Amino acid sequence: MAALTASLRTRFVSDSLHALLSRLKPSRFRNLMHRVVCFFTGHPVDVASGKVMTEFVDIELPGPMPLKIERIYSSAFASRGGPLGHGWSFSLNQAIWRERGKVVLLAEDGREIEFDTFEFPDHQIRAGQSVYNPIERLTLCCDPGEVWRVIDHEGVIRQFGPVAGRPAGMAMLYRIRSRCGFHEISYFYDDAGRLAWVRDSGGRMIGVVHDGQGRVSELHLPKPQGEGFYCHRRYVYDGEGDLVEVVDSLGKSWRFAYVTHLLTQETDRNGLSFYFAYDGLGEDAWCVRTWGDGGIYDHVLSYDKRKHVTWVTNSLGYTTQYHMNLVGQVVKVVDPLGGETKYEYDPVTLNRLKEIDALGNAVKYSYDRRGNIVRIENPDGASMSFIYHDKQNLCLQVIDVRGGVWMRDYDGFGQCVAQRNPLGHFTRFHWRAGKVDKIEYGDSGVVRFDYDNAQNLVRVIGPTGADLYIERDGLGRSQRTWTQGCMSEERNYDAESNVTSVRNAIGIERRFTHDAENNIICASDGARMVTMRYGGYYRLVERREGCRVERFSFNSEDNLIAMVNTAGERSWIDLDERGLPIMERTFDGRAIQYERDPIGRVTGVRSPSGNTMAMVYDSSGRVISEIYSDGNVHAYAYDPDDMLREARNENGVVIFERDALGRLVCESFRPNDEDAVWVRSEYQTDGARVSLESSFGAKQWIERDFAGHPVEVTVDAGIRWNARFERDPRGWETARTQDGSVAQYWKRDATGRPVERYIYVAHQLTRQETYSWSGDDRVAEIFDSEHGRYSMMHDNSGRLLGWRSEQSADFRFIDENGRVFRNLNSEDRDYGPGGRLDRDRQLVVVHDADGQRIEQAKPEGKLRLSYDARGWLRKVERDEKVTVIFEYDALGRRICKRACGPDDATIHAVRWIWDGEFPIHEIQDGQEPITWVYEPERWSAIAKIQGNESRSILTNLAGAPAELYDTKTRHRCWQMRLDMFGSATVVGNPHECLLRWPGQYADVETGLYYNRYRYYDPETGLYVTPDPLGLAAGSRIWSYVDDPILWIDPLGLCDFLALFRGTTAGYPGNPGVQLARRTPTSTNPAIATIFATQASQHGNGVLHILSPSDLTGIRTGPGNVLAHLEAEVVVHALPRQVRNRATTTITADAARRVLADMGIHVPAAISDIAALDRAVRNAPYMSNNQIRKFLRRASEHNTNPKCGR
Repeated sequence: MAALTASLRTRFVSDSLHALLSRLKPSRFRNLMHRVVCFFTGHPVDVASGKVMTEFVDIELPGPMPLKIERIYSSAFASRGGPLGHGWSFSLNQAIWRERGKVVLLAEDGREIEFDTFEFPDHQIRAGQSVYNPIERLTLCCDPGEVWRVIDHEGVIRQFGPVAGRPAGMAMLYRIRSRCGFHEISYFYDDAGRLAWVRDSGGRMIGVVHDGQGRVSELHLPKPQGEGFYCHRRYVYDGEGDLVEVVDSLGKSWRFAYVTHLLTQETDRNGLSFYFAYDGLGEDAWCVRTWGDGGIYDHVLSYDKRKHVTWVTNSLGYTTQYHMNLVGQVVKVVDPLGGETKYEYDPVTLNRLKEIDALGNAVKYSYDRRGNIVRIENPDGASMSFIYHDKQNLCLQVIDVRGGVWMRDYDGFGQCVAQRNPLGHFTRFHWRAGKVDKIEYGDSGVVRFDYDNAQNLVRVIGPTGADLYIERDGLGRSQRTWTQGCMSEERNYDAESNVTSVRNAIGIERRFTHDAENNIICASDGARMVTMRYGGYYRLVERREGCRVERFSFNSEDNLIAMVNTAGERSWIDLDERGLPIMERTFDGRAIQYERDPIGRVTGVRSPSGNTMAMVYDSSGRVISEIYSDGNVHAYAYDPDDMLREARNENGVVIFERDALGRLVCESFRPNDEDAVWVRSEYQTDGARVSLESSFGAKQWIERDFAGHPVEVTVDAGIRWNARFERDPRGWETARTQDGSVAQYWKRDATGRPVERYIYVAHQLTRQETYSWSGDDRVAEIFDSEHGRYSMMHDNSGRLLGWRSEQSADFRFIDENGRVFRNLNSEDRDYGPGGRLDRDRQLVVVHDADGQRIEQAKPEGKLRLSYDARGWLRKVERDEKVTVIFEYDALGRRICKRACGPDDATIHAVRWIWDGEFPIHEIQDGQEPITWVYEPERWSAIAKIQGNESRSILTNLAGAPAELYDTKTRHRCWQMRLDMFGSATVVGNPHECLLRWPGQYADVETGLYYNRYRYYDPETGLYVTPDPLGLAAGSRIWSYVDDPILWIDPLGLCDFLALFRGTTAGYPGNPGVQLARRTPTSTNPAIATIFATQASQHGNGVLHILSPSDLTGIRTGPGNVLAHLEAEVVVHALPRQVRNRATTTITADAARRVLADMGIHVPAAISDIAALDRAVRNAPYMSNNQIRKFLRRASEHNTNPKCGR
């Protein structure tokens, strides 16, 4: 019976596909699928149809309905002429005409989409009738007078009608109207029927100029300043009518060559060419090879057209097989190692129904009759479901994998007016003329918006007075932003809308130089200059700053295979046939090997010493166990939404409990055979944490302002302690009072940097500090009324070399290779490969095969360090026969330290209780527990409570403790100063406070600092083990930060700018931590909307160009996320803890426009609105590259990313 059912189903599918094929012309069949659902190889060739495609966006203009003008070439349309010559489509050229039994739509991407009218009388549709295309999700409506409307699934309406000068029966696009009806893009034609002008939704006019043959010759845009127009693109044709050159506004050209209208060579504005070879001539030819200059992406294609199989052999000789169904959808991909990924589709709508990986794990998708996705089921059975409005395709309800119900209400225009989360909290949206007028965030305040005549957002009015103003040019680009506090930024652009300079409120200007393809090749700020060089398909191959040079090598598939540091040392990456790393050879010569399963996941790691780790995954791809060669095992369990629920190792189990929004409400640790310790949290409606309580009886309450910033922290841990904070409208802290006895007052400059600090004790001014700055974030001088004046010295790369005062000086020397010395002659230390320390004066260091320091000897004694297979420091032995033993939980957080004598008897022990990444309790034998109080969402400790005593902590700029005050006597009882390497000079009881730089804890028994994922040695200024992040951490894998005055490394992984301005960002498992962001954000969604807007204007601060990854923050298009308020205002419409969840607060189309405006291409085939929503919500917190990676993962069930494009 099962066989019969399968046979009938196969026959039904086959009949449905054959019926579809029988209605299509051959050229239309090869262009049936939208390019974003095709599988491409090399410089894009569709593996199913063999057609060559290439696409260019000539301009994107912001507005309530953004206008994108693009041109796309398809070799399958090579015989078809058009406004850009043969084979090219022009997104402004859209039309409708009748054919027998069908109506044809010439779409913006050049495809000819058919609407079947064969079942209508006389096989023709008449006025008042409509027909639906389930594949494209388009509704065609016929109106009187051969006027047509095409309504897409987002409710956007395209209107077509007869145009004088065009053939009878041909209807041209004359208007695109938004669902709400308030916004439109209009098209105007001349007497010859040629498109002459386009008016976008902001009222800008775009001119289209034609030559004598009716082809587009120029594209004119409004001048950014003043009246008039300029030529933005110029199009040149040869005698055969082929487009052979496109000249941009800076005079740089793309060039194209053809044979029988088939594209055979494409050369970009930098001169990089790609070439194409075919198996014939004309539009029926299939591409059999594509390659670029230097042999990049040299792919050879072979076809079995009868069996619908394509073999692609890449430039390295590895072959991938693609198997297609009758309409060209890929149903199976066989990778070079034989792993098979399979896909199943609906035979009518062609929507993907199932994706089965090489291990048999399946993700299933269900749709309603309108093509809306209504259910996603993961391999483990967890599912998410969606309910839509029956006619308008508006998502009304989402049931997430936790069972939480999210609801949305709409007005008659299809605009969201209310949203309710699973806890019943509402966010309300008010609209005016199709634009968001204000948003009410429950008890978190109201945000209002103002617009200019071009529909651009120009003002955001917040509940605390931190209003944001935006001045724009004629193309909608942000020219200047400022707040009521006068913080300002000015931007300049070139004719291609590349940012050429950014000037901040204090006059510091950053300049950027671009090559012809808009890649940044130089960035400078007056004090620093970084140059970049590219190779392959615009991979960064060299970064140069002063004497520091880093080089990167890629293979012909543009995969990274080597890095070379300034010292000439090389790090290699060996790849398997799929392009995945299987071995990494580090700068210091270590070889780390990786084993992978059929779907490419790492299943085993072998270190140079022979230690191994095996990883086991569940059906949803989550790691459920890690098995180490020394017998240690880590086990993990997850909630249905992939959030970690339990982590277990040999020392106990960590358990996380979350509410319906995924917020952490309880974190507990249960040691083996002992009672659990826990920390519980409560949140207000906007998601900000307002209280916590521990099993040790400590309670903390956090009062916040509308912006979510803490204004008061009260702690009860046997005795009560209190701190109050004051801020200006921008969110910068201006005053702080700790337990009524110690007060600090700040004065800041226009960018929020501190320039003066006053410290009062018992209402008496005890100390004054002033700060002088050089550049943007570089302290030039500190004057301390108690200790005198300190002058800072930096090198050309911004690295701190030392400071000098009247009484003392502290220096270090950093050579061009990043190696640190105490003497300028660089003779006090010996370094091995990769910057590994071998000798420091009288200190001799020994490392094992894994690069871990295992011994350090000096005249007064020797230290031996032992590690487990995980690389965690487990034991330190001292010459005097004292052994220190460390224990960790499954997340690597240290939970116990025991010092033992020669007889293994415990001399003393310390245990810690963690709240996320913060150790809030410290328990030492025979003493009252210590409660550490941290400033909310920061790594800065502000109080210590033990028994009936409390201390108020004052920190330096980096957040390290500097002074402790007894809250009873109001006297300073402890003071610490850290030198360049972090070595402490303490006045008072040296054991009073063992916190050092943020995230560090001093172990007096060993002289090392515990730094979360590593241990730091303050004597040498280096970590004792390489960075666990490997190459992701850069080439200096043992070093601390370059400037410890402002920069910190609280996790022992990567450096952050220590925030003294109030920036907040979240991380999993904790309400938030301070990250290196230069614009303030907030836990309150109302204020976060303003600051996210500001952050998008500022590029999230990455215009500082400090590393190659910073380049991802520079957007080159004229569009701006701010232009799309229908999407932008809901980026922060939900509490921060649930922004990553699928809430469908925006439409898929709006999300695509927002992301595309950030320079991120979104495949239209992504029907998972949740993925798009998560991408938009994370936009203020993630780099563009990270968002692209997220979308690539999310889109794998719909499309295969174009290799090299």
